[in-house]
Amino acid sequence: MRRAVAFLLVLMMAPVGASAQEDTAMQRFLTDWTNALYQVEDRYSQENHALDLIVRFSEEPTWENMVIAQTMTEFTLRLLEYYGNLALEITATSEDYAALIAQGMDIADVRNTLESYDTIGRDDIRQTELAVWNDFMAELMYYAFEAGELREMARAAQNQKRLNEMNLEEWCLITHYILLELPPDEAQQLADWANRYTPAVMSAYSQPLETTNDVLNQYDDLLARMEEFLSTDMTEALTVAQYRLDNLQQLEAQPIEGLPLLLPYPQAVTPEAAEYHHYWKNEAGEISTATRLMDIQELPNCFALDASSLALADYQAYVLLLADFGYQPDEMNDTAALYLLDGGGELLVFWDDGSQCLQIHASGAQVCFAPQWYLQATAS
Repeated sequence: MRRAVAFLLVLMMAPVGASAQEDTAMQRFLTDWTNALYQVEDRYSQENHALDLIVRFSEEPTWENMVIAQTMTEFTLRLLEYYGNLALEITATSEDYAALIAQGMDIADVRNTLESYDTIGRDDIRQTELAVWNDFMAELMYYAFEAGELREMARAAQNQKRLNEMNLEEWCLITHYILLELPPDEAQQLADWANRYTPAVMSAYSQPLETTNDVLNQYDDLLARMEEFLSTDMTEALTVAQYRLDNLQQLEAQPIEGLPLLLPYPQAVTPEAAEYHHYWKNEAGEISTATRLMDIQELPNCFALDASSLALADYQAYVLLLADFGYQPDEMNDTAALYLLDGGGELLVFWDDGSQCLQIHASGAQVCFAPQWYLQATAS
């Protein structure tokens, strides 16, 4: 959690190329392109990893699958926030491009592609992609307890992955075009770097491309497929949205195998506006968080929910709500309530006057916060 735990995003992102080579126009060009590919690789590989986990949860609705999907979706959000604010370092100058073009290389559009990615691309992350992933996070934390919502989340995740794969294919095709324009030695160098650092990009298109015309034809086909896909996806989303509006009162509780202690989700907290954090704490009190493409074998033993712009009355209302469900605090003051859970776990609910933030921390035990209607529907 940002306010209570310092989360470290270990990027392992080192520019390649020019540091180990003579600093020439060609080396600067190759380095710039490879570093852009790395960002694309890192983003979409992590997104697709999380999307696969979301779909797995929808196909096998278990508590373990739910937490794993939540944890990796949260990491994906943090990664996208990072890239949305990370300027792409472009070292090759307009003079470098002029010199390379003068040697017969048709790469005039490459600099525009990089600059567009650095500006429009980052804007798209901040304005569109983060919204998409915030929706996935809210779905996983609150809405996926309803069977219809879970099915819609899976559809959206599958479509998002298809779109990501087409974006990877686009970068792969542009890279192939560049390879065909470069002299043989430099083309081999770029191919080596691209295959080493960006395997997801380079595996997006495996058919042989022998001429630039082949690449352009495939690019035209890709654009047509993207346009058709986006149109179909929008139609599907509108159809689903209308169905959900027409069936607002028909909630179907989704059975989730292996649910732990069920607690009510705080009524004052909007799922889309809250922040959620799963993490691990060992016996020495050391904290660790998820890493990219992580294969989670042991579920996080701590969870935090942070919600801003709330009043003291919202904290008090949640303590009273817990009392309605049979939970009384073992320790309490005006702004904090501590609950000792079975098995040695703890639940801490507190309100920060300075930040006007309601914070709920569960540690040492698995706890599931669910909508009240779900708790009532599944009560034995």
